[in-house]
Amino acid sequence: MNLAESYGQCHRIARASHSNFYYAFFLLPKPKRDGLAALYAFMRLVDDVATKARTWPPSSAAWQSGAPHSIKPSPGKNNSSMANTAMATPASSLDGAAEILPALVDTMQRYKMPRAILHDLISGAEMDLTVKTYPTFDRLREYCYRVAGTVGLTCTHVFGFRDARALDLAEKLGLAFQLTNIIRDVHEDHKLGAFIPRGRFQRYGVSPADFGRAEATLGVRECSLRIRTRLQLY
Repeated sequence: MNLAESYGQCHRIARASHSNFYYAFFLLPKPKRDGLAALYAFMRLVDDVATKARTWPPSSAAWQSGAPHSIKPSPGKNNSSMANTAMATPASSLDGAAEILPALVDTMQRYKMPRAILHDLISGAEMDLTVKTYPTFDRLREYCYRVAGTVGLTCTHVFGFRDARALDLAEKLGLAFQLTNIIRDVHEDHKLGAFIPRGRFQRYGVSPADFGRAEATLGVRECSLRIRTRLQLY
């Protein structure tokens, strides 16, 4: 598949999602729309693999064995810049990867996107499958960065920026969005192993089951308020 066909497939994936993400960027120049479509298709691929399989090889070995060299981590080297861009055969577990990876690699090169960000995003999907509880807020923050802060960072590279502080703000915005989603969905998510840090339970006298009650207890309200207070830092 050539590069134009790869970008075309990425756009089809983004359109088929019926997400506001795709239509929000219509006013951007075509190269930037292409870059965002490639990112979306890649993130959709990672999410689909995690959702369908519900298992993940140790250290994401299957992904690393089949990813393009430009995304693979290089032992002993700085992964913050692009290196070898030769393509490898995608792992068999990553259905559809062959169609989107050419566009993704081109986007990474075009916008000088550190590949370490994409590794962190993959690690976030791995955490969804392997981490059941978060003992501390710092551990939860790490998860939020990997699944949402990385999205802000990749998009900011495509948008373009003059001040390096833009990257810090983009990461914090992603963290704020993810923490907001956690607070919003805490009632529905409590059976999945609520994202509320376990250290908060004893402090506020609550249990995971309390977050699934029809009416929030005082402890649940205080615990949620504390997280909202932390959220305001971002």
